[in-house]
Amino acid sequence: SPLLNAQTSNALREVVTKTIEDTYTYRPGSELAVEGEKAEIFVETWDKQKIQVKVVMTASHPQLEQAETDLQNLDYIAEVAGQKIFLKNKLQDKNLRSQSELTVHYYITLPEECPVYLKSHFGGATISNLRNQLRINGEFSAINIDNVHGILDIRSRFGDITGERIDGNVVINSRRSDINLFDIGGTFNITAQ
Repeated sequence: SPLLNAQTSNALREVVTKTIEDTYTYRPGSELAVEGEKAEIFVETWDKQKIQVKVVMTASHPQLEQAETDLQNLDYIAEVAGQKIFLKNKLQDKNLRSQSELTVHYYITLPEECPVYLKSHFGGATISNLRNQLRINGEFSAINIDNVHGILDIRSRFGDITGERIDGNVVINSRRSDINLFDIGGTFNITAQ
């Protein structure tokens, strides 16, 4: 039956993965900026004065060679300029159409007082336990925030926002996004279309 064929061919996908791990020293004034394209970004905190980053990039395709080629075209860039750490993923050659299913996952652990700026297109962001400043600019990206206090600036187009245990000075600008907020305090300025 056609259904069986679809299931069989889907199970025979070749998966190629590239993992990059980095650790940066955190000092007061350090700031982390991440620009994710079709990426899931997870940010959590710990009590060490370090920023730990693990990036997992995956390509899956029925043909191994195609998966490997498409993964090679996926670039990860990490730059440090003064106190700012900037992470980004993008396609090296935009004209080379990827035939594989590409996924990028950022797993970031940092001190709760580290300011975080996330830019996410066609992906998602999950942030928990921050205590300073969080800025998110999302397009077609689901945003989940849990136990974040301080200054929050959230901008979203076509991406739902879910927030729990948020307190501080919060600005949300959204277009075509569902917003769900629970257990909140502080000052909220919400502009939603």
